[in-house]
Amino acid sequence: MMKSVKVGLFGLAMSVIGAVALPAQDAHAQGDSSPNGKSPICIASYAACIAGANGNAAALAVCQMQYALCK
Repeated sequence: MMKSVKVGLFGLAMSVIGAVALPAQDAHAQGDSSPNGKSPICIASYAACIAGANGNAAALAVCQMQYALCK
């Protein structure tokens, strides 16, 4: 059980790194926003919010609303 939790958290950490590091490198070459117009800070904040929601539908909805409003 704990091994699967650790593997899941490791996968989540790799996703966050991929969501932040790769767009940040592209943003450095193209400007301050990613191809969809969201800054790396918005993407990282969204990933952290999703991780903290723990599957709670109301919390996920708040995360999506905050991400939509983020520039």
